[in-house]
Amino acid sequence: MTAGRFFTVAMFNEQYKEEMLAAIAVYEQMLAAGFQEYANAKFEIKFTGDDLQKIIGIKDFLIGNYGFEMDSPQQDGNLFSVSGQAEEFPVDKENLAYWAIDLFCTGFDYDCKFDGYALLNDLNAEQHFPTMDKNSAGYYVDQAMTAYRRGNYGYTIIHLSSAIRIQADDANTWYARAIAKEAIRMWYPARLDYDQAIMLNPGFVDAYINRAANKDEQGEFESAIEDYNTAISLAPGDDTAYYNRGNSKYVLGDPAGALEDWQTALSLGSKHARARIDEYLNRS
Repeated sequence: MTAGRFFTVAMFNEQYKEEMLAAIAVYEQMLAAGFQEYANAKFEIKFTGDDLQKIIGIKDFLIGNYGFEMDSPQQDGNLFSVSGQAEEFPVDKENLAYWAIDLFCTGFDYDCKFDGYALLNDLNAEQHFPTMDKNSAGYYVDQAMTAYRRGNYGYTIIHLSSAIRIQADDANTWYARAIAKEAIRMWYPARLDYDQAIMLNPGFVDAYINRAANKDEQGEFESAIEDYNTAISLAPGDDTAYYNRGNSKYVLGDPAGALEDWQTALSLGSKHARARIDEYLNRS
């Protein structure tokens, strides 16, 4: 095994967007070959790494948490690989991109590289589609929550997308999908889902807080504070909104305002505010 990581942070950052664009290109090739949008599809997948134990780790994770069928690891010189078959899912451009990015991120978590995938469907055969009647939305939400608890964020997004196709006016479904998108670092698409959740439910306090945190992540601190302000106006007793707003104020050079918010958060029961206050006072 080489020193340090096999799949480095620099490689991850450089290849993240490439992985998403590659998925879009694959989808376009599928359409050109006769694939019908939102038909169920199954793919062969492969991961590569330089540590057998890490390859075994991701293999076991995918079997236990994703329901994939995985083969035995193979060795080629100093590298190891494992292939398998993913659970089928309904494919459109977005679903394929989120599915691929999730596996890309999962590979990074195990210091293995998601090394590619290939469609297993016979496009000359009859294509099959998921059930999309009006009574199925709840089923897909339940499937999504099970996938999320297992750390299977790609299928979480896919199931929630099916629920939204059936019932697009449920703010909670948009909110849940935003959280799953953030888990795979899809910050802007998550933001759009928070926007939709808030449009459907203007009093959705948690959606304002999460959208604000999303903005913080992107360095949009002034706009984040606006969302925290709205959350506080709707729920004056929410300690998270005060705590997070304090963090945003601190970054913007308002330590006095930050301290006031952290102290309010502490009085409301925040588990994190005391450490933040002590850190600030020790620096003063």
